[in-house]
Amino acid sequence: MIHGSFKIHHRRCDFLSFSSFSQKNYHGFRFTATVPGTYWYHSHYKSAEQVDLGLYGALIVEGDRQTELDRDYTFILDEMNSKGKAGSKGMMGSSNDDLFTVNGKSGDLISAYEIQTGENVRLRFINAGYITHYMNLGSIEYRVVAVDGQAVMDPQIIQNKLLPVGPGERYDVEFTAPDSSFL
Repeated sequence: MIHGSFKIHHRRCDFLSFSSFSQKNYHGFRFTATVPGTYWYHSHYKSAEQVDLGLYGALIVEGDRQTELDRDYTFILDEMNSKGKAGSKGMMGSSNDDLFTVNGKSGDLISAYEIQTGENVRLRFINAGYITHYMNLGSIEYRVVAVDGQAVMDPQIIQNKLLPVGPGERYDVEFTAPDSSFL
């Protein structure tokens, strides 16, 4: 399932209802991505298991504004069971998960990102998990410029507020990196 607005080119246009494919077979789709934004894809076949095992990813469609940015980072947020039990969440999101991940990693394994004072930065948050993740951007002034792949008209400055990213949601935020005390 791709979360976004795309024209799919396929002989079976109802591809969302496909059940499964044999491991020996290859199956590809072509689509035209004309609307810039942050999107994501994931399995809808045994999704409680497959998504828990990481069968999802980001799909970024770049637009004209891309050249105005110095940095553009994507963060896929999720939670998992540290004992490696897949499919423990069920359909309603009840969970025994005890580990939060960013791009499939947690704790000290999460990479540091280099940002210099004065750079224009976009952070793309995608929640692939079952619970709301609250992003803390500290005291920097930022704007939510897109929600679920759609541009926000006249985005307002936000500061000192947590950004809640609910299950399946995508938020793009932009800011100019403040002095080095932030970095």
